[in-house]
Amino acid sequence: MVAVSILYHNESTKWKLGSKQINTFALKSSKPDPTLNLPKKHLIQNQTLPEIRLTPMQTLPKIRLDTRQTSPKISLDPRPVLPEITLVVRMTSIPRILNLVYCHLFPSISLYWSKRYGKVALILDKGSSKDKIFAEKLEREKHKMGIDFQFFFESLPKNSTSIKRMQQLKLRNFGYVRQLYSSFLMDTFIKTPVLGWVDSDSKFITPVAPENIMTNGRLRVKGLNTSPTLERYSSFTMQMLGKPLPGDFMCYFPVYIWTDTITNCNRHILKHMNVTTLEEAFIKSASRGLLSPVCIILTYAFYFERHRYDWHFDIGPRLNLTHYNKMYVLPRHEITSADVTYDVHVATHNRYYVDPKNVINRQGYCAAVANSTIPMTKQTNQMCRRFNGSVFWTLFTLQTAMFHMNGWCVNHNPKCLPTVDEHYKNVKKAIKEGYYTLNMDMVKYINSFAKSENVTCAHFFRNVG
Repeated sequence: MVAVSILYHNESTKWKLGSKQINTFALKSSKPDPTLNLPKKHLIQNQTLPEIRLTPMQTLPKIRLDTRQTSPKISLDPRPVLPEITLVVRMTSIPRILNLVYCHLFPSISLYWSKRYGKVALILDKGSSKDKIFAEKLEREKHKMGIDFQFFFESLPKNSTSIKRMQQLKLRNFGYVRQLYSSFLMDTFIKTPVLGWVDSDSKFITPVAPENIMTNGRLRVKGLNTSPTLERYSSFTMQMLGKPLPGDFMCYFPVYIWTDTITNCNRHILKHMNVTTLEEAFIKSASRGLLSPVCIILTYAFYFERHRYDWHFDIGPRLNLTHYNKMYVLPRHEITSADVTYDVHVATHNRYYVDPKNVINRQGYCAAVANSTIPMTKQTNQMCRRFNGSVFWTLFTLQTAMFHMNGWCVNHNPKCLPTVDEHYKNVKKAIKEGYYTLNMDMVKYINSFAKSENVTCAHFFRNVG
């Protein structure tokens, strides 16, 4: 685990930092990296990432675009016209997951996922009385929560032999196996053109603007060069698709997918593996070890439907495009300089963060409301004052060991700043157009409802001492 600076951008400062105190948020950390040569006063709570400190009047140097991988993609196009999207969560109502969704996922959805995009679908276990009661309660409370829920109940495979073989797979537990398999079935429930896939342990950290979802009619995809992961998962992807994994796609939420891409991918799997059912294909592959449905589906999209997606690969600082393509991508499918431009993350993998005072929530909210049309109370102004003039680098992270601070934004690369600036311009435009109210009352209601369900959450905007 490493320490991460959690900062945010305030448009009015134009990136003139230095006059404000920069706060850092430390996670479980290793010892500070001596190679960074940071002054001792800058090593706050075992911080291992360097800060950018500029004098109040100092401006950033002109940014030269690197055609190898570092050129930021700034959209000058009109606001995207989006198809209807369903935000999808596959879960079950066990205590551990209820804590995650009530304390983190649902409050962040109520703030940062606009109802204009579409509904929030929960796919639950059919036959579970607890899941049925859970859905009934949320249906009654959804308007007060500010979330337009819909519910689906997934049955176990009809073949009892398949169930028994899934139970014997050495992948954590049967519940985990069932949810992995369920990932290939989302198209049987979701009928909107696009779905946005999030895990139950994820959390939104910023409002989702239309530009975060689509570029010129193509859905945005992020890929990361995590070499051990690529090597570990690529063999399973090869077995199911006959194609190698071009990047780690387990690195961001939501994962936006054309719903029929899943249908097409499943059809290809059956043909390639010469099997008649997805159950058989899944069991055959999962019996060998780790398996990532999102990597399999997006690898299919990369090789067969590449034109439908807008690709953003972070290949890291050590490889150029030629070497990366040679190592991970099939000939005639090479990624280009257009595929390695920066992109922000609108959500994190929350369970990997140690943030007892919810610093990320506070800074993310303050970044969103700064210089927007949202009226700020005296209490909100006080909460946000300490973050003025900071950069919200969390926009480039998913979890503490999976982020772009080693690649795109290494050493807090100032070339990442225009991407952050563009994101908040799009957020403020979305707020002005009525996509968001950023109403804290819905968050408070979810918190109180969770308490009535015997789930105790720290306040989403808990005061920082």
